[in-house]
Amino acid sequence: MFGRKKDVLQVGVPAQAVILSARPGNMLTVHGERNWDVAVRVHYVDGQTADVDCGYLDLTSHTVGDAMNSVEPYPMSPGVVVPVRYDPEDRARVEIDRPKIIADTISAYETERAKKIARAERQLGGPAAPTQHDNETDEAYLFDALTAAETRGDTVEAQRLTGLIEKLLPPEGQK
Repeated sequence: MFGRKKDVLQVGVPAQAVILSARPGNMLTVHGERNWDVAVRVHYVDGQTADVDCGYLDLTSHTVGDAMNSVEPYPMSPGVVVPVRYDPEDRARVEIDRPKIIADTISAYETERAKKIARAERQLGGPAAPTQHDNETDEAYLFDALTAAETRGDTVEAQRLTGLIEKLLPPEGQK
């Protein structure tokens, strides 16, 4: 099913894992990212767990935001929960879901940025801050939230989000 490591990230099953240990490696990529040797305890969607060793590239050179307000990405330290993807045919093939980490980091930065701007606008007594984007009508947000709810096993939230998505999509046969 899977031919290369990146395939696990592209089509693997999402899950959550707890970092058990993380050691920085001695190699840097051409982009200045450091490799890490990470041991995680994967919590599979069926409730089983397994301890797995996997690699990871450090995001410290790629924090999101400006110099004064950067959002720290998930730290690679024991006890931190990270998103992963695994090969359902070989559960030992696990990759830390870096694209998800980057998306979560950007989302956290944007949310914090909007809060700071709104707070500053209130302090100045100026015009009301524009209303924040309504996530309940944002199709991309809803699909990401649905994936997260399914990963957590939160069926009630998954059903609620599915209903919201269905309301946004045109009826079958129409575009």
